[in-house]
Amino acid sequence: MIALAAIAALAASYAVIWAALRSPLFRRLSAAPSADRWHERETPLVGGLGIFAGLLAGVLVAIATGALEPSSELWGVLAGCALLFLIGLVDDLYALPAWAKLGAQLGAAAIALSSGLTVELVESDWLAVPVGVVWLVGMTNAFNLLDN
Repeated sequence: MIALAAIAALAASYAVIWAALRSPLFRRLSAAPSADRWHERETPLVGGLGIFAGLLAGVLVAIATGALEPSSELWGVLAGCALLFLIGLVDDLYALPAWAKLGAQLGAAAIALSSGLTVELVESDWLAVPVGVVWLVGMTNAFNLLDN
């Protein structure tokens, strides 16, 4: 059943990116080469669409097949991911300032952690919450830097 969810995620990602690259609206969404980018030619900015579509498809198929149990923590993680997806899309369209992106990342971490998600590395809630926020925001920025 897990393999079925992975196949659904791959198919959804592929289909959404394929459609977006052929869409007149999303064809205009691309990053030109610049000093702060690694690429040497114009690059489409539609990968986030495929990643988010794949995540949703995989989770929904996993739930439908019984491979994954729905929980408040799962919905919290998905809601945080949805916020990051939306802010990333807006950033691609309008080039948001760093403080707005950081605010969205903190909001996504707050959503995930308020859903019941816990950091089990430490026993103190007073320490676990900041560790969770630093971890979630740090990982988000690490992936953003890798994506460049």
